[in-house]
Amino acid sequence: MKNTFKIFGIIALTVIIGFSFTACDSDGGGGGTTGGLTITGLGTYNGQYAYATSASLVGVSSSGKTALISNGSVVLTVYNSASVYTGNDTVTFSVAIYDTEVAPGQSMGSPVTSGGLTVTFSNGKASGSFTAP
Repeated sequence: MKNTFKIFGIIALTVIIGFSFTACDSDGGGGGTTGGLTITGLGTYNGQYAYATSASLVGVSSSGKTALISNGSVVLTVYNSASVYTGNDTVTFSVAIYDTEVAPGQSMGSPVTSGGLTVTFSNGKASGSFTAP
């Protein structure tokens, strides 16, 4: 009888762990529910890289590296200081487009073009269309 309870306990624990893995996103972003800025209107720049910063909300920027533009859009993780952004603010971003990927700490050089957008976040997520000057 003890062995039967042990087996059922092991099975229950295995099922719980299995559901935990399948319930989580694979993006490494803690479920992917906050800190997302989707920039659209970038079809001309497919295959290039975008970077965004903001002066309107101190400490808000993309992850410190560029992200690949594909299908006319890019998704950047937005941080407020060292934490993923979870706010509900209206934020203006300056966006720069680069030919090559730039990692944190690397010199960014001159962008191919730059522009901006203003978005309103809801629980840390927002989207808007890129506007070049």
